[in-house]
Amino acid sequence: MIGETTGGGANPVRLFPVKDMFLIGVSILQVKNTITGTNWEGVGVKPEIETPAEQALQKAQEIAFKQLQEKKNSNQVTAQTQTPSPSSETKLPDTPVGKTFSDFLKAFNSGDLAVMKRFHTERGTPEKAANENAQQDLDFYQQSGGLTFHSIKESSDYSMTIFVQSKKSGGWLKMRLAVEKSSPYPIADLAIQPTNKPDSK
Repeated sequence: MIGETTGGGANPVRLFPVKDMFLIGVSILQVKNTITGTNWEGVGVKPEIETPAEQALQKAQEIAFKQLQEKKNSNQVTAQTQTPSPSSETKLPDTPVGKTFSDFLKAFNSGDLAVMKRFHTERGTPEKAANENAQQDLDFYQQSGGLTFHSIKESSDYSMTIFVQSKKSGGWLKMRLAVEKSSPYPIADLAIQPTNKPDSK
């Protein structure tokens, strides 16, 4: 809560007519905290961050922006220190779909919405669709905590199926990616489904 202490209306009030000309408001109940035996009538609720009412919105936006920046920086540090580089660890083939899959995993594991959007726009995805795809990627990243590549199930120049593991739950997923057959090789299909742990190689 950011702003000023509230007005302090706690007890329910009912209006009663007086000689058909006036109304008088009378408290009919008293709300009480079972622990303290008091309430906020005439006292109000004190905000966590006190600031003049006319500055409350600006203050809230400043705090929200700061928290978003801290979260973004934290995600970037996590990606840099804990997420292996797909180009060095995944060893995906040097094919249109292999390069696209490698770039997708790198963008996805960054946990950064802007990086995810850039991945889609660089492959010719229209602005609106790129925004939607990036938001879906971010939602899935927050659920999975990132993906660790395991192995390739099947592969061609323009289609590939791989096994990955969720970093958060440890669950296994099978991902199939297909790209168009012309540069910049936009994604034609991306499917993800739960699967059993693949055989070790």
